[in-house]
Amino acid sequence: MTRNLLLGMFSGAGVLLATDVGGTPAFAYYVSLGPAVIVGALLLYLDEIVSFFK
Repeated sequence: MTRNLLLGMFSGAGVLLATDVGGTPAFAYYVSLGPAVIVGALLLYLDEIVSFFK
């Protein structure tokens, strides 16, 4: 669990620090954050979802 929290913090810091790189507006990062959270949650609980349909 500690590893996941650290990875999440470093990923979040990377997104915040990379908003000025390449001319991409920060809004584009925040728009893509919603679907990324949904897909991540689905992958996290993939075993439970698969066992539900068996």
